[in-house]
Amino acid sequence: MQIVRPGMRFDEVLKTYGYPVISKRVSGYISTAKRNPDSMRAKWIRGEEWTKFVTAGKYAYLIDSPFLISDSCCGVMKKKPAKKFAKETGRRPITGQMACESLSREKSWINNGCNGFNLKEPMSNPLAFWTEQDILNYLKTYNVPYCSIYGDIVETNKGLQTTGCSRTGCIFC
Repeated sequence: MQIVRPGMRFDEVLKTYGYPVISKRVSGYISTAKRNPDSMRAKWIRGEEWTKFVTAGKYAYLIDSPFLISDSCCGVMKKKPAKKFAKETGRRPITGQMACESLSREKSWINNGCNGFNLKEPMSNPLAFWTEQDILNYLKTYNVPYCSIYGDIVETNKGLQTTGCSRTGCIFC
């Protein structure tokens, strides 16, 4: 087994680039807006121009936040190590991304399927068509160990849910 590690610790990423807040998309827009107040992303965040990707003006207050905000975390902690792995080994990464997690992941799955052989950087996403319920059902049915931060998997009137964190976001998962 080969363990792939990022070039920086998570706390170093936060100090260097900033915190990933709300979502990767919102963090990226805010980071751009802080650097370039006249950019289209800044106008979207402030609600001066319409986009389907963020609610007009909802996160504008973060532009003036007293701390750094960035979407660089994912690139440093996941994408860069995956690229390095592919370059060093000649093999391609396999990820646990699901299409239901974001519009861009859904679009990627629709365009490329689970195996993006034609992508600039080919990768496999075998869980792309799975839903969160599929994952929880599989873990419970086959008694697959998972991180304790999620708690137990229990049946509710909304289907299966965890008693701990439902999502941990980026690196912590």
